Formats: sequence, structure tokens, C-alpha cells
Amino acid sequence: MSTEFKNVYIHETECLSCSNGELYITGEDFEIVWNTETLFTDLPYIIKMVFASREETNKRIKDQLKEQLEELTRLVTIW
Repeated sequence: MSTEFKNVYIHETECLSCSNGELYITGEDFEIVWNTETLFTDLPYIIKMVFASREETNKRIKDQLKEQLEELTRLVTIW
């Protein structure tokens, strides 16, 4: 018997709630039920990964802004 997993991309959540030791994350066309004990155990690692990802994004955006500013400065001095 084969188990097929379906990926769910979560762009936004519509509802977050807890009941009976479970966290419910509800979106437009999905609901995830997560055992809160497991979530609590995994939370430090989740937070670490999210912060690392945000830091990469922030660095990329800062680098892009710096490049654009340098290009604008170059164009203004030529003009």
C-alpha cells in the first residue's frame, strides 16, 4: 500500500485556534491539525529556520537596493 502526501502551501491563514491539545491552522482550502506537544518540542528549530530564511531574504533585498542606489548615483553624476 502506497501513501501519497499532498503538499500544502500556506500563504495566509484564516484562523488559528487550539482545542484539546491540538493547534488548528485553517486556510482557504486546507486545515492542519498539529499536536501542541510536538509543536512545542519542534518550535525552537522552526524559529531558527524561519529567522535564517528571513535573514537571507533581508540580505538579498539590501544588496539589491544597494546596487540600485549605486546605479542611480552613477546616472545622476553623468547627467
